[in-house]
Amino acid sequence: MNDRLITLFGGVASLVIVIALLLPPNEMTRANDSRPTTTDRGVHGLQGLKTWLDHEHIPNISLRHRYTSLQIDTRLADHGNLIIISIPQITAPSRAELDALSNWLAQGNFALLLAARNDRPAWSLASGNDLESIPVALGLEFTPPSTAEAGDEAENGEASLSANLHEAGAVLLGEDRQALTLEAVFDHPVLEQVGSVATYRSLIHDAPQTTLAGVYGPRQTLPLLRRNDPPGVALWEFRAGAGGGWISSHPDLFGNVTLGLADNARLFANLAASARGEDGHIIFDDMHFGVSDLYDPDNFFRDPRLHNTLLFLGLFWLLYLFGYSNRLAPPAQRDVPPRASEFVEAMAGFFARRLNTSAVGRGILEHFYSDMRGRYRVSDPHTPVWELLRNTSTVRKGDIQTLEQLAHHIGNHSKINLIRLTRIIDRIKRTLP
Repeated sequence: MNDRLITLFGGVASLVIVIALLLPPNEMTRANDSRPTTTDRGVHGLQGLKTWLDHEHIPNISLRHRYTSLQIDTRLADHGNLIIISIPQITAPSRAELDALSNWLAQGNFALLLAARNDRPAWSLASGNDLESIPVALGLEFTPPSTAEAGDEAENGEASLSANLHEAGAVLLGEDRQALTLEAVFDHPVLEQVGSVATYRSLIHDAPQTTLAGVYGPRQTLPLLRRNDPPGVALWEFRAGAGGGWISSHPDLFGNVTLGLADNARLFANLAASARGEDGHIIFDDMHFGVSDLYDPDNFFRDPRLHNTLLFLGLFWLLYLFGYSNRLAPPAQRDVPPRASEFVEAMAGFFARRLNTSAVGRGILEHFYSDMRGRYRVSDPHTPVWELLRNTSTVRKGDIQTLEQLAHHIGNHSKINLIRLTRIIDRIKRTLP
């Protein structure tokens, strides 16, 4: 009875441990969160953009390695490529990656940075808060509004919130993302035929007066898109050596939903045409959002297949623990003494491994000679049997000649075919009267 109680207690404890190991941590990303990757068909995914590029035969690739691979990827031209980077990222880039990205842009390539500054979709809240590392590596940083501007914005925000009950209710319910329209600041080649761009803003995280400046001093940036309610700049152009790019404070400009709104698709087509060279590619940074060809321990432990495997092993072990007993054990087998034939087979196998073919053939011939002398009643053990066999009319001469040849090879310690030797001897014995 005590053994059963101990087994039950151990099984319950093991089950609790397995369940604790399988429960995800609180900060784990939900599986249904849409992310800006080419494999995502959700609201914020970029699969629609990639499909459109494929349909237009515009070369594009999914980057599933680190930024250090950009300069060694044989598919890419040395310059005239455009990489799309959404920030914050799930896998933060290393210092070596940031340096490689900066050098790659300086060689004549371009980047489109979609930063979650004025809008925080679900994937940005789950990814982290690193919005600065990539812009800073490129010599850029977002600067908050001045004290006076911040005070005016706060007053206007409070007045707007108190005046708009719908907006206040949305904030209280957690549905703080609202549609927003962006307009061109002035005529520019990348804004050709672009009347307006549709996106979203966050009522909680929105800071429209944020500006883009240089990290180590004045840095020339060109505002391209502005927002009117509330006013602010949403898209800037910057230069980096022989290359450059664009940075947006709204991350959702070309997602699966927003790409088809207003003139968003036209804006991206203009950006791609301005950045791409003759053999240039559009590059989607999928690696830093978990779509990687590299080993990622976080993605490994988030993989539901690992959890299902552990769950199966735990349940199978519990089933074995409670279901296995002596009644289900296989019956014990009685020891059976070896037979004489098994002993002979064992000894034959031993000698076969230790003796060469000539020695075995010599023993077979000596046994055959002795048998023939006994059959013909010859008492002299040294009497050859070849004349006895030739005088027997029923024995084939070809068998006698072949047996003599094999005996000659055995005398010279040459390797012979034992199967052939035994077959000839057996045939001669069967033809004897």
